[in-house]
Amino acid sequence: MKIPLLILLSFLVACEVFDKNSYKENRVIDIDLGADMSNPKLQISGLDWYGEQLVLLTQIPSDFNSKLYSVSKKDILQHLKDSSYKVKISEIYLDDNLVSASLDHDNEYEAIAFKNDTVFMAIETDVGDKMQAWLVKGQMVTSDTLKLKESCLIKIPLPENNIHEMACETIVIINNSIYAFYEANGANLNKQAICYKLDRNLSNVKEINFDHIEYRLTDATRVDDDNKFWVINNFYKGDIHSLKPVEDSFIPKTIGSVENEVKRLVQLQLHNNRISIATNKTIILDPVNCNWEGLARLDDLGFLIANDTYAPDRKRTRLAFIKPNK
Repeated sequence: MKIPLLILLSFLVACEVFDKNSYKENRVIDIDLGADMSNPKLQISGLDWYGEQLVLLTQIPSDFNSKLYSVSKKDILQHLKDSSYKVKISEIYLDDNLVSASLDHDNEYEAIAFKNDTVFMAIETDVGDKMQAWLVKGQMVTSDTLKLKESCLIKIPLPENNIHEMACETIVIINNSIYAFYEANGANLNKQAICYKLDRNLSNVKEINFDHIEYRLTDATRVDDDNKFWVINNFYKGDIHSLKPVEDSFIPKTIGSVENEVKRLVQLQLHNNRISIATNKTIILDPVNCNWEGLARLDDLGFLIANDTYAPDRKRTRLAFIKPNK
């Protein structure tokens, strides 16, 4: 019996190695938003659902007459069935005058999350050589107007390693709490990675321990019934000196280097008052050379993803669908 058992074990190990090495990247299927929406200056920095409308957060709304944009789930599904179908783009006016005046710096909006008609947004500011991160609460006062509340604006602490152009880029709502994630959470950057938990009034700030994840976190889906969610995990080779990445245990193996960029989705979960890695199996994105910064689920079909300016062929805004490989 020993020989057959050894043969069986060898076969199983060989199969496991084969599965890892033969892993296929998940194809990214573009959703045509029209010529106006392909403008790279839009810099889509976050996605979330407001009812049946997918809201596309522009990084600097003031450059576009204080507008965000949205597209209906119905149009997205129809376009995926028939690529000739033209989706309709709707505009949402962002009333952030009091918030902008209060910050008194160039503000970049980096994340958005809805809870019914209430919205939470992350803002990044660059003050001298120091980054600052802010969370703000707002309300959809009409179907096409979003008003931010100056009274619900709070500064979020950043790690001492304070990397230029990296602050808070991900917000997740779990039950009635808001979780804000720093962009860089690698082992060489933080002895203990943390995120911040706040109540719906953006008060009572608590630190929550968080598993180290290399590279950058740039957006997240909503949580499922098991408090699990997916995040975008990006690595651009130009960030190697600031991020100082180490090898991790995710499958398939992807190591960020000056030759190799990483674009993948990683699943996290809230468990025992800690944010931890839910599975070491990741979803690798193709093509890799896009700066993906917006992520949302499309029911149980897959994911919607959007980029910030950079695409493989030219600078342009992309909204795309990902159906994970089985």
